[in-house]
Amino acid sequence: MLPAPRSVAIFLGLLCGVAASYSQAPSDQVFLTERFLVKTHSTLTSFPTGKALRVVSENGDTSHVTDGTATFDVPNNKLTKDADLAARLAQNEHTAEEAALAQQMEAYRQAEAAKRAEQQREAEIQRQQQAAQWQAQQQRQPEIPSALQAVQALQTEQTRQTELQQAEQQRQAEIAQARVQQAAEIQFLRNRRDLQNQNQAEREQPEINRPEISRPEISRPEISRPHF
Repeated sequence: MLPAPRSVAIFLGLLCGVAASYSQAPSDQVFLTERFLVKTHSTLTSFPTGKALRVVSENGDTSHVTDGTATFDVPNNKLTKDADLAARLAQNEHTAEEAALAQQMEAYRQAEAAKRAEQQREAEIQRQQQAAQWQAQQQRQPEIPSALQAVQALQTEQTRQTELQQAEQQRQAEIAQARVQQAAEIQFLRNRRDLQNQNQAEREQPEINRPEISRPEISRPEISRPHF
C-alpha cells in the first residue's frame, strides 16, 4: 500500500528540517587562549587572553581572524570556541599578573625602606658627632656671662628649629620622589613584561611570516634627587 500524499509531505518536511539543522555552519566567533602580539611595520598590538575574534578564513593550522578593526593570522592551538574556558583563562592571567606585580612592588618598597633606614642611621650618627664636638668646645671655653649665654641658647634653639624645618622639607621631598619613582618602576615592569611577550611571540612565529620591526628599547627611568 502506497503512503498517502499527506504522510509523504510530513515525512519530507521532517527530513528537510533535520538536514537543515546539520547543515548550519558553526559560529565563527573564537577566543584567544593566551596573550597574542600582532606586529606590523610600524606598530605592535597586544591582544589579551580571552579576546573575542571572528574567523575570516582558515588555512591549515592557522586561522585568519579579525577583531573588527585589524585582521591577522593566529595558530589554531591558541584559539577556542569555548567562551567559559576563555573567561577562566583570562581571569587566571589577570590574577597571575597582579600577583607578580604586587610581589615586585613589595620588593621595591622593602628596598626603599632599608635605604631610608640607613640614611636615618647615618644622620643620627652625624648629629651625635656634632653634639659631642659642641660639648667639647663648651668645656674648653671660659665662663660666659649669663646674658650672653641666654643669647647663645636662643640662637642655638633657632638653629635647631631651622634644621628641623629643613629636615621635614627634605622628608616630604623624598616621599614625593619615592612616589614618582614607584610609578616609573611600575611602568618599567609593564614595558618589560610586554617586551618578554614580544620575544616569546617572535620565537613562536614562523620565520616566513615574521616582519622586520625595530624593537623598542626599554630603559629604567632616571629620577634626580632634590638638593637642599
